[in-house]
Amino acid sequence: AHEYSEAGLSLDMLKGSDRSRVDVLARAAEQLNYQLYLALLTHHQSGSVEDDWDYGGRWSSIDEDDAEMDEVFDESMTLSYWIDAQGHEKEFGEMTLDAEDILDPEGLSDTPSRQEVHEATGNEGVTMERWYHHGVIVLWPEERYFRILASEGQAAALPALAELIDSEPDPASSEAGRTFAREIINGWRLSQRFYGAQSSHAVEMLTQLQRLADADLMNQFLREGMVNDYSGSEGALLSALCDQFGYASLASALTHFIASQVPTERRASLKATVEIVADLCWQDSPMTDERRTVCRTLAGELQGVIDQWDRHVETAPWLRDHETREGIVESLFQALSAIEAPGLLESFLTHALTDPKHYDLHTVLIPAAKTLHHEIDEQSPGAASMRRLLQHCMDQLRDLTKTPVPVPADWAQDIEIRHNCEDCRELQKFLRDPEARVHRFRVRKDRRQHLHRQIDSHGCDMTHVTERKGSPQTLVCTKTRASYERRQRQFEIDTQLLEELREMAEA
Repeated sequence: AHEYSEAGLSLDMLKGSDRSRVDVLARAAEQLNYQLYLALLTHHQSGSVEDDWDYGGRWSSIDEDDAEMDEVFDESMTLSYWIDAQGHEKEFGEMTLDAEDILDPEGLSDTPSRQEVHEATGNEGVTMERWYHHGVIVLWPEERYFRILASEGQAAALPALAELIDSEPDPASSEAGRTFAREIINGWRLSQRFYGAQSSHAVEMLTQLQRLADADLMNQFLREGMVNDYSGSEGALLSALCDQFGYASLASALTHFIASQVPTERRASLKATVEIVADLCWQDSPMTDERRTVCRTLAGELQGVIDQWDRHVETAPWLRDHETREGIVESLFQALSAIEAPGLLESFLTHALTDPKHYDLHTVLIPAAKTLHHEIDEQSPGAASMRRLLQHCMDQLRDLTKTPVPVPADWAQDIEIRHNCEDCRELQKFLRDPEARVHRFRVRKDRRQHLHRQIDSHGCDMTHVTERKGSPQTLVCTKTRASYERRQRQFEIDTQLLEELREMAEA
């Protein structure tokens, strides 16, 4: 068997008798309605290294090239870098392979292309990894082509679907394209999630469905594929698809999609859902009666979903990224103004203004008021609600700034230490002392660590630094005005914000 790399895997660079084998199999595949590809097979193994002890009972140095694997812990086989029978590269991505799919396992080299030895760490002994690279011929029946690619996920299937549609003179009449798209939807895999973001192939799929012009497939994808796999960037394309198929033809599936984005669904995202609905409502295309009616229905459904999110108490926060309401007010104002739904807008605004836990004055409402003041004109259906939002923010800021922050008269801090050990009682006494600013705890390390934790967890205004002299060492605690300084800074910020909003209101 010959070893190949990505750079060396092509019809023109096949070694020895490999080219004649490919030619023979290619002719046979064509007669039997099979498809033939060249691919790079990568066999990866990880495991332990065979024992290699010197006479002193210590691990001797291992030559990485000579090391032998003892027990295999994990292994996988994948196919990548695809070439068709005409020598063209195919973007199938990486596919998994089972050992039983290999017709001639004896033909594979047992000499690794590369191996690495990793030193012992923690509780793990010395381990090693091996990679074997082989050029292989892949055959599958033509009638199973779509299903095989679809079963490998969107990364493999969607480029092939795009290539198929590109080859069609009239994509909208492509029965093969519709069959392939249906297989992809039936086998749709949930995309990986990352902190702060969620990747999705939904936009790629929507793009191909737009070219196929099949409303039934579009409805199926909304209900079975995209419903749990989206990023929030799909709205503009969905709006174009609604223009193409008619809003009424997709209304039921879109309503189902929105209603499914409840907080108990771990992959749901309120912010992404709002972005999609906003795009559907205010994308720059004709606002027909049909579009307005459907969008009002979707907006009403969204309002119920928002209410569920804001009432939800998360019992497993580690399973979901925390979602703020930043940007949601602006998106809903734009959407509900575009579809002329002032009643829905007023209802949402009332909800937001009475829920400071989720719609924080400084991080949500004031930024929204500033943005909307410039984006909503006086003739807009959302103008009255925008003025109400602006007035609410000014009223809140007036309450926050009507009384200056009092300067502390002494160094006492009204904090109740919940722990009652000897050191904590001494800390409590220091906190309540109006004159003492510095206190020294000369105690052993574990007691100093306990004091560090208590000071931090109770939010005491003091620095706590270990003076590394003597034994035991000394924890030096120095009171600060941190809380007062924070309140004073916020007072100054709120005063400035109030002045800015007054100028906006009077403009």
